[in-house]
Amino acid sequence: PNRPLGIRYATLPKGLLVSQVTVPRAFEAIAGIVGSQWLSYFDFQCRMLEALPNEIRQAFTVRTVDADPGWDQIDRWKDRLPTLDVDDGTEKLVNLIHGSRLCIGTGNCTVFQELFLMQVPTMLVWNPAHWEIRESAQYVFDALQDVGIFHTDPDSAANHISAIWQDTDAWWNDTDVQVA
Repeated sequence: PNRPLGIRYATLPKGLLVSQVTVPRAFEAIAGIVGSQWLSYFDFQCRMLEALPNEIRQAFTVRTVDADPGWDQIDRWKDRLPTLDVDDGTEKLVNLIHGSRLCIGTGNCTVFQELFLMQVPTMLVWNPAHWEIRESAQYVFDALQDVGIFHTDPDSAANHISAIWQDTDAWWNDTDVQVA
């Protein structure tokens, strides 16, 4: 449901949900990453998660897509971050959200808009070379970046996650964040 869920997210034990995007290994006409750019996209996410303190890193779940188009996503995640909790995309997203104090959108896709509508503390973290932003929408992303919602650097994202981790609700409910 695209409505506020009425959850105090900062009290949830699990913590961090990273929603991953995947693409076919062969070219497909989409607006975003294509083909082997997925490897760079994957590395970008790993760099953000590896920059987090252990306490936070151990609290995150990566949600992959249930139809892996040949990238062996789960194995790649387990090789890079062995203690990682990976959802294979079969669990309902809303169930994962209910147990997470912060959600991370890693692509310019519908999921972050749905999270915003549900009033779920959300950050957007992606490489702008992979996910272009229409010029007419740039001011929106600039405003999101100013309040720490949007990050184009994995270290910046990890630093912000660390800064807000103890009380994600206070950050998310800040007037400037809500206006953005």
